[in-house]
Amino acid sequence: MKNFLLSILCLISLNAYSYNLSYVDTIKAKVYNDVWGQYFNKDIKIYAGSNGNVSTVRFIYEMNLGEYEADYVFDGTTAGKSREYMDLYNNLAKAQEWSKIAKENSAETNKTIGDCSTYTTNCTISFKSTNSGKSTSAMIKIEEKADFTFNEGTFMIPSGELNKLVGYLTPWQMSMYLGTSAEKNNQADDLFN
Repeated sequence: MKNFLLSILCLISLNAYSYNLSYVDTIKAKVYNDVWGQYFNKDIKIYAGSNGNVSTVRFIYEMNLGEYEADYVFDGTTAGKSREYMDLYNNLAKAQEWSKIAKENSAETNKTIGDCSTYTTNCTISFKSTNSGKSTSAMIKIEEKADFTFNEGTFMIPSGELNKLVGYLTPWQMSMYLGTSAEKNNQADDLFN
């Protein structure tokens, strides 16, 4: 009986948010490897989708031992109403703003901006400016909230890629994307009822 109830709960949870996520873009980042003592190129892929009731913005971080998915899940298609999503967006937008300030003033700094954690992932965004403000980056530190995991890393996103990322994540832009996704997903569902 216990196994039967567990099976039913798994089926319900798997179908609760069944909708397609569409590829948005790939952000080029760098991750420092302590063993090799140098930075390596790593990708951060962005996917998003909605069924109208629930939306997901997924980041797939390329780790040393595979990929790690960090999801921002919220009700509806209005990204601006999700506190977790807005924490992520506002902190990245702050890094973008600081990048402009550092370049204009030839400033060097390394500062933590804020938290962008979700239920399953610890996430912190910081800002780094070197070489008299000529080299600026947002740093996204990701760590899975689980015991005995190797899913962690700090992704350095240079200012050009940061501008691209912030553009995709702008709340009105993402809300439009999620609204379109909900229409497509619901049309597909209607076809196969």
